[in-house]
Amino acid sequence: MADPESETKKADKKQKSKDQRKQEKMEKKEEKREKHEHKGKDGAAKKEKKEDKYRREKEKRFEKKRKREEEEEEEEEEEASSAEPAHPSKKTSLEFHAEDQESEASHSDTPQMQETDSVQEITKNVTFKLVEDVGEWSPAIVFTPGLDPKIKGQFDAYSKPRQQPANRADRTPWTQELLLHNDEHSTLDYVAREEPSAGVQSHLRDYLGIYDPATGECQVIPARRLILRSSLKSARGDQEEELQDDEDQNLTSIEKRTALQQAFGTKKSQKAVRSMQENSINTPLGAEKDADGKITLDATAAAVIDAMDATSMPSKKALQAETDASKPIPKPNLEAKSPSEVYPIEVLVDRDTLKHIDVSQWENSIRDKVKVDVHSRFVANRISNIVKQKDTTKVKALKYLLALVQWKKNLGKDKKGRLQLPRKGDDSKGMLKGVEPLLVDKIKRKFAPDGQLDSWHADYLMTHICALGLVLDEFETDVCDLREDLALELKDVTKYYLELGCKVKALPEGMRDRQKLTKATAATHHRLAKLVLPLVFPKAKVPPRSRN
Repeated sequence: MADPESETKKADKKQKSKDQRKQEKMEKKEEKREKHEHKGKDGAAKKEKKEDKYRREKEKRFEKKRKREEEEEEEEEEEASSAEPAHPSKKTSLEFHAEDQESEASHSDTPQMQETDSVQEITKNVTFKLVEDVGEWSPAIVFTPGLDPKIKGQFDAYSKPRQQPANRADRTPWTQELLLHNDEHSTLDYVAREEPSAGVQSHLRDYLGIYDPATGECQVIPARRLILRSSLKSARGDQEEELQDDEDQNLTSIEKRTALQQAFGTKKSQKAVRSMQENSINTPLGAEKDADGKITLDATAAAVIDAMDATSMPSKKALQAETDASKPIPKPNLEAKSPSEVYPIEVLVDRDTLKHIDVSQWENSIRDKVKVDVHSRFVANRISNIVKQKDTTKVKALKYLLALVQWKKNLGKDKKGRLQLPRKGDDSKGMLKGVEPLLVDKIKRKFAPDGQLDSWHADYLMTHICALGLVLDEFETDVCDLREDLALELKDVTKYYLELGCKVKALPEGMRDRQKLTKATAATHHRLAKLVLPLVFPKAKVPPRSRN
């Protein structure tokens, strides 16, 4: 049997240990709370100290500013006191106001009278005259909302007849509408035009005052109000494509059907369309049909027909000249006295394009002996020598040639193997990397003006590249590098150089030895094209006359 006394001792001991643990827990909690409060007090003290420091610095800055203003005021007062008026009898209103402040207590009436007399003396001799009939050559005020007004270059002025509104109150004194244009920026076009105002602004008119100090007359004349806005040059190509699409939509149903047959019809249907076009009879200009359906000419057209010599035929020389003029080649200078005058760089690359070509990166890389990576064998083999010549125009021409080669490589081909433009913004081949968008836009305008690259413009592109290669190689070049860049057969690239007036022959033995070429390799892949005077172009092939 358990002892009741021992059980009581155990219960007391258990209760005591329980109270002890509770007391220790409360003490820990109290210590934690005191530590947290101490930490909060330290944070508040730091914050208060930081605010106090910021307040003192602010007061110091304010005090320095106040002292600086006081010093400036003292300097202005000293300058004003030291400066003597040139004409004491003719004082301005500001001088009278300064005297009023100095002697306001004792002489309150006299300065006011002097100030009134001074204003009357200035204004009574100025007469204002409103000039309504200013003609078309009136001044213009150009507003530049959201633009930097520091625009370099001059503006070209254009005008067109103005359509006056029906309401007389809204009419302007000018019968011509003015437009100003500036395109000297590399990527932006600036156009200033007259824009109708809305709301309260529509009832306002701008005037300019022109004061003549000799006569004391101020003419107030109306001025045009122009708003200057900017647009991206690259957007012009998109607008031209949209206009071309609109023109295509205006075609008649017969023309649309004919175009579809020529593009997607069978050989038989295409032949029938060509036959209809060749055999179609159009009414001549200035001619009409009578009741019987016969064509009758008016007096002017009949006189022209009678004056023509029906038996005259173009001579062989005239036919050759006409053929040369229509060839897809750069326009040569037939009166040149040296090869350098036949195809000048300014003819191959217009001045505006040259102005926007940046070659500083090439020049810096060659100067620092850093390799320049390009997608052209011709450019890679010549860039170092041409840059070292320090002829910026030739370096720009070389970069333009590189842009033409890259643009040609980016072209696609249709099912018949003809070159065609890629989709807008398509650079899936990665060939246009590093070519400025503005330069791509200019190339597209020159060699694909209607958004399409026909065979004539494709040859025009190739002959331009070959002509640039001639100029950069001092009018004697190995055609191999450009042949590989343009992916052409040897006979095709030779034909382009012949069309430019060059003499093409096999590589001399000395050039073969310098390039370490075998005779077979040189005969298969290399030719030497040289531009010499007098120019000799391939003759036009005239079909033989019929013996009948």
